[in-house]
Amino acid sequence: MILLFLTLVFLTSFDIEFARIQPVLGKGVKPVLRAVMDFVGFPFLELVYLLMIFPFVNRTDKAGKAFLTGTAVGGGILIVIILLSILVLGVSYTELQQYPLYALGQKITIAGYIERMELIVAGFWIITIFFKGVICNYTMTLGLAQVLDLRDYRPITIPLGICALLFSLMIPNIVSFMKFTNEIWFFHILPFGGLFPLLLFGLAAIKNS
Repeated sequence: MILLFLTLVFLTSFDIEFARIQPVLGKGVKPVLRAVMDFVGFPFLELVYLLMIFPFVNRTDKAGKAFLTGTAVGGGILIVIILLSILVLGVSYTELQQYPLYALGQKITIAGYIERMELIVAGFWIITIFFKGVICNYTMTLGLAQVLDLRDYRPITIPLGICALLFSLMIPNIVSFMKFTNEIWFFHILPFGGLFPLLLFGLAAIKNS
């Protein structure tokens, strides 16, 4: 993953123009704050899923540090991708792209012969989507098993997988998906990914004090 990312950064760095990032805060602070809400909602508040697997790691004493380190590295990668998109594609073109990272892959040209390196971006997506799907499905199954007080979570794995597949078909098109992501998702995930975990953490700290 790191090698794929560094390869993408290196191959697109030749098209960087720092003039494309100007003017900084040209439309004020409000659009930046709105973008920060989306940035926090996806993917950082979704990291609450990983807390479900904390009790099952081999070295629980190092789990917290690894979690924070991974969060910082992932955030850094996202910031670099956003900067590359603006510096290489420009603000206007980046705004029009559904997936600016994919557009970056299309811009790569090596010696005038090797072009359209979208395979690198596709490799990113395949690997990350696979692991995210596995973790989300596991935490969903494990959480429901605990709510239902089941001794074994495996009998409900297939039914929940079928339900997840059916729910994925509820969104009719990409326009509806982006509307939900941009206008609703942050307020939907905030209680589960931020407020409730902080409340539980505070109650646990009070109980142990």
